[in-house]
Amino acid sequence: MQSLLGEHIRHLRRERSLTQTELGGKQYSKSYVSAMERGSITPSHEALRFFAEQLAQPVDLFEQLLQQKAEHGDSSLVLEQDKKEYLHEAQQEVTALFNFILSDANPSTISLAREMLMQANEQQEASHAIRQARMAFLRGLIAQGKGDLTSSRPYFEYALVLAPEHQQAPILDALGTNYYLEQSYIQALSYHQRARQTLQQSPVEEQHSDLPMLIELHCGHDYCVLAQHEQARNHYEYAQQHLRSTHHLLLAAQLYLGLGYCTYAALYRVQDITEERRQTVEAYEQTYQRAISFLLQSRALYQASHDTAGVGRVRLMQAMILLDYSAWQRRYTVERAKENDTRPIFNNTVLLDDAEEQCYQVFMEWQENDVSMPEEKELLLYTALAYLVRLRIQRAKQARIGGNDSTGQRELARAASLCQLVLDAMSDEQRLWPLLQQVQAFRGPAPLATSPALPCLTEETLKSEHNPLIQAEVYQATGQLAQEIAKTASEEGFISSCYRQADRCWHLTLSQLRRLPTSPQCDTGYLIRAYHCYINTLRERVGTNPDLKEELYPVLLSLLEDVLSFAQNSIQLKDLA
Repeated sequence: MQSLLGEHIRHLRRERSLTQTELGGKQYSKSYVSAMERGSITPSHEALRFFAEQLAQPVDLFEQLLQQKAEHGDSSLVLEQDKKEYLHEAQQEVTALFNFILSDANPSTISLAREMLMQANEQQEASHAIRQARMAFLRGLIAQGKGDLTSSRPYFEYALVLAPEHQQAPILDALGTNYYLEQSYIQALSYHQRARQTLQQSPVEEQHSDLPMLIELHCGHDYCVLAQHEQARNHYEYAQQHLRSTHHLLLAAQLYLGLGYCTYAALYRVQDITEERRQTVEAYEQTYQRAISFLLQSRALYQASHDTAGVGRVRLMQAMILLDYSAWQRRYTVERAKENDTRPIFNNTVLLDDAEEQCYQVFMEWQENDVSMPEEKELLLYTALAYLVRLRIQRAKQARIGGNDSTGQRELARAASLCQLVLDAMSDEQRLWPLLQQVQAFRGPAPLATSPALPCLTEETLKSEHNPLIQAEVYQATGQLAQEIAKTASEEGFISSCYRQADRCWHLTLSQLRRLPTSPQCDTGYLIRAYHCYINTLRERVGTNPDLKEELYPVLLSLLEDVLSFAQNSIQLKDLA
């Protein structure tokens, strides 16, 4: 059994890309490390502590491996009765660990634990090493469930060394999840792909295993957060093929949420910025509708699981897609009207009504449920408010383009009023909840036409310490509002003020998004879509005011350079993955 210690140390050294000389440092030679890894020598306790520190591992795991040969190595010396007692005690410990895991609400953790126990039950007389692997794996899941990622990884790595190859897939998957939670997404994908390959080499009967669906789901999550949306969608589709009615509802909800988002996000590949017009109308409509269909399935599953936060996330993603779908339809309708020399007639009111309904449902669900998730709750509420502002801007824009100026002015005035209230709430937390009580008033009939006021960005608002994603959503809505107000104004000085505010808000939006680390809440594709939207805004401004070409072209070129830089990084990430 002592060779297991050497094998474990060799595995950890290679995972960290260390040579034997680097591992030994100035205290132990390369030959000493080599002999220890082969099991030819027994390291002292001082050496164990040194190598544990070098590899960032708890020394007790190394000492446990070192002691195993003396305690359990010679099975012929173990009496049959002692063996039975030991097996009974081990089984009790495993059962206790599994029951503790069952108290965790994370369905992935429960599925992986069940997977390891199911494999163990296939061979009741499992070796001591396999039992140790099983217990280490379960302890790692418990630590991971508590958020103690530093402690959980050594348990998983220990279990990986002890477990036979055909039982390593769930351990590799758990290691991948460990890196995913640490936001080390390339490493996470590497482990999840290894788990996938191991499973393919040692196939498990699907009717008895959650692993095929679980590993494909996790690969999808990895690719999604790396903004490789087409690859993510492929893995989500593979996971969908393995989905069964016995799977946990939350896993299925995550799957359909990922499918919906990646189906939509794949439309925003960088090359599509210049190729949008080449896409057929039918292809775009089918893609949008397919994405929304997946989200409807996800929302139903989150509702069945009584997961209010999950329902809110899906509703807002649906609202986001509907707003983009509506904007795309508006651009297409305007282009067709120009070709036919007619006034555009818009038929996307249903889309905007549905987006509005999703936002108001978020307010209602969070007011009716006292869920202890303040940060996520705040993010969802501010995002819903920002979407309502954008929605009013779209209604105003369509009314203006369609020749109904009075309706456009009313909608724009309402958008400006709501936007100012949201900006004020950002500077004073006490204003948010009163605003949510007032927000229903913005759903009724529009007031009489008034001139929309340009929202004021105070120093208090700009200094707010809200989540950068909250600030990005609010500033983006404010920028779009300032742009639309400029189109309805007649005084040159005021128009210039509107454009300056629009540009300022867009730069604030991009600045906040660049501050955010890559995460499931904000992948790189989110930033690219923001650049895309700002570029379209400037192109639209030049189309309305040709005199601004010389002023805006350098800005457009700078933005395009940024997008291409992100595209290059995305390609590099793809190569690494």
